[in-house]
Amino acid sequence: MNEIGFERKIGYSFVGLMAGNVAAAVALLLIYLLPRLGLLPGLSRVWNPTTPILFFFIAMVSMLGWALIGLPVVLLLRAESAADFYWPAAALIGGVLGVLGMLLFCVVLDRGLGTISNAAAMRQMWPLFADAALIGGVAFAVYCSLVKQALRRGSKENGAPSGTPRSLPWFDF
Repeated sequence: MNEIGFERKIGYSFVGLMAGNVAAAVALLLIYLLPRLGLLPGLSRVWNPTTPILFFFIAMVSMLGWALIGLPVVLLLRAESAADFYWPAAALIGGVLGVLGMLLFCVVLDRGLGTISNAAAMRQMWPLFADAALIGGVAFAVYCSLVKQALRRGSKENGAPSGTPRSLPWFDF
């Protein structure tokens, strides 16, 4: 079976992380612009990202979450298993991993800021958890699709007939 090396896994996961950060930037931009255009005025009452520094904070936290949660998962997960996920399942798994990364970040900060023990602080931070889920979901879905494409490309280069399932070995008689 064609195996993908750890360098390509890291590279694909980094591309996925950047795609997740772009999706988060677009979401923050929409949350910022839509109430100002008069399209969803109630959105600004839910969450109003007025500072551009918020995006850089989210990008830094996503890099930490990728290094602590995403990379170990990607390196331990077989490429064939990741390629078999459909995109909704990959997005759900990535969303859960993103929320776990944000929760880990809050637990680390809990010593100084008391975010976990303070219910008001957690209510204030829930949009960041939603943003982490968005970043993780997009990142893992992009990673799985890149791995799937690489495995298909590798199987075509090795001469596998078209339509051969990846899970079954094929023999040339």
